Amino acid sequence: MSMKAAIAIALSHDADFIIMDEPTSGMDTSARRYIWDLLKSYKNDRIIILTTHFMDEADYLGDRIGIMGDGKMLCCGSSVFLKNKFGVGYSITFTKSSNASDSNAIIKTVEKYVPELQVLTDVATDLAIQLPLGYISKFPALFNELDDRKSNLGFVEYGISITT
Repeated sequence: MSMKAAIAIALSHDADFIIMDEPTSGMDTSARRYIWDLLKSYKNDRIIILTTHFMDEADYLGDRIGIMGDGKMLCCGSSVFLKNKFGVGYSITFTKSSNASDSNAIIKTVEKYVPELQVLTDVATDLAIQLPLGYISKFPALFNELDDRKSNLGFVEYGISITT
């Protein structure tokens, strides 16, 4: 509650320039998201500098993101610039059927479209595969095949996310 009060005080002055140090630290997920939306709507015609350890927060709120290490600015740029320069690509995650113990069919199907894939995890019913950025043009055909062969490949659902 004290963090929420501090944010309210900072925003109540209608200042042109605001500095915030980890404004959503210690908040639950729904409160963090509410604060993000509040800050996003409030930042028009203002400069807000905030520090955060949450990359998803920086990705959502930041027009420009600076990454620091050992007290020095290591790189700075837009979210898209940083993802293109340093990002590893996309992660596709599968929830396998309870009776599917083997992931080979899924991996081989994805590998047809993305030969440079990397299996991140393959434990119980979870399978996560990393896909490099360079294969994004192959994704529509991959997703079509996954959708068509879902039950044959032995998974219940899948989702894809980009590097934050």
